[in-house]
Formats: sequence, C-alpha cells, structure tokens
Amino acid sequence: MGNNCPTVEWRSWKDVPGNLKKAVMDELLLLEDALEGGYNRWHYKVLQNGAGSSK
Repeated sequence: MGNNCPTVEWRSWKDVPGNLKKAVMDELLLLEDALEGGYNRWHYKVLQNGAGSSK
C-alpha cells in the first residue's frame, strides 16, 4: 500500500516574494501576541486563584 499523504516540497525563504514574507511575518507576530496574551491571562488567574483552580 502506498503513502497517500500529501507532501510539500521545501522552498528556500529567499525565493519567497518580499510582500509575501511581510504578510507571513505579520501573521506570525499576531499569533505570537495572541498566545502570549493568553498565557499571561492564564498565569494571572493562577496567581490570583491558586494552582488548583481551573477557572
């Protein structure tokens, strides 16, 4: 039985057009900020409510 999983061919970042690089980097920064904000809210709640509380 063959492998039916799609594969992606690796391309160098230098081959990516500049406007696409900017869009990708902007999206990554937004995701990073969202994750960091979520972690900070969770950490604050843990500090306020104690480690045993999930809410």
